[in-house]
Amino acid sequence: MERTVRGGTLVRFTRTGFRDRCWQAAVLQERYRENTEGWDRFLPRLADYASGLVSTP
Repeated sequence: MERTVRGGTLVRFTRTGFRDRCWQAAVLQERYRENTEGWDRFLPRLADYASGLVSTP
């Protein structure tokens, strides 16, 4: 999942570890869905917040 903030900052998120938990398929799918919903909700907010920050050299 990637999102570029105005001004050129690239934030890249990688999901790992879901299969390593040895969950049953139904649990794995539900946890993955919940995780996706969370990132879909919060990642755009992070990009908006970061674009409002002032960088200093």
